[in-house]
Amino acid sequence: MKFYSTNIVLLFLFFFNTARSLEYTGNLYGAKDDNYNLAIEKARNILKESNSPEYKIIEANFVLGHFFAHGHGLVTNIDSAIYYLEKASQLELLYPNKYYNYDATRLLSQIYYDSKYKREDKSQSFKLLTLAAELGDIRSNLELGEIYLKGYATVLKDSIVYDTITTTHNGKIQKGISYRHCIAPTTRTIKYPFLAIDSIKGYNYYINGYDPNRKLIGHQYVLTKLDFAKAYIKGNYLNFDYVAAFRLLSEYKDLPIKHDKELAEALWILQALYRFGRGTRINPLKANEILNRAAECGHTLAKHAISFIQGK
Repeated sequence: MKFYSTNIVLLFLFFFNTARSLEYTGNLYGAKDDNYNLAIEKARNILKESNSPEYKIIEANFVLGHFFAHGHGLVTNIDSAIYYLEKASQLELLYPNKYYNYDATRLLSQIYYDSKYKREDKSQSFKLLTLAAELGDIRSNLELGEIYLKGYATVLKDSIVYDTITTTHNGKIQKGISYRHCIAPTTRTIKYPFLAIDSIKGYNYYINGYDPNRKLIGHQYVLTKLDFAKAYIKGNYLNFDYVAAFRLLSEYKDLPIKHDKELAEALWILQALYRFGRGTRINPLKANEILNRAAECGHTLAKHAISFIQGK
């Protein structure tokens, strides 16, 4: 990732956000009335054009559906909101993995879930959430996984986190800004009374939502990489797969040493995979190295194993 000076990056972010708000959304989640009106005009013009690309048609329908649902520049009208959101959702579902946000499908699910919209239909809400999850939406997979594991879930949203970066260029220290896409919790929770706890479905949905490149902030993952690895090794909640377990546990091996139960257990299991050639080739030297790291993290069995190996 390239880092630019603070002024350049801020200027870029300003024009990027401004262009997006004027062309499509009017800054969906906090624009002034004049921006809402301009966004509505732009959206309607896009829908009038016969050659608009799919992504513009999707976003234009989503904007109008969102604005009708929440009264942004338009009189609240849930029937109109559903009309436009269904059009956007149909295109989202028609082009899976191309439009990965599934915002219209998720908002429709919310409208059918929440009684405040007066269209409550939990069965339809669940159907839409499941469709988005099965087509690859990260948030929907995490939410469904949590529901099947706990009986309820925290509703998640897309978020962007900006980081200040210090770099050196031609001997001069410069400050820049980078950004990363994350997922953050909202204040809402969802549950479907007709669903029973099902750990197998919970694990499978949740691992489909796990994305190491898209961090979950302000909210704890219900399942960790260690949980997934153990499930792969046992073959109880996920299909038996030593290779997948080894891949997940390998992400722990270079982490800083600290007294942490999850880290210690992950290293303990990883050294066993190296020692017995499960999911990787037998490598006793690597196994002993990781065994020592597990002991340094406070793993009791690792400490006993080292004492046994050393004949103490």
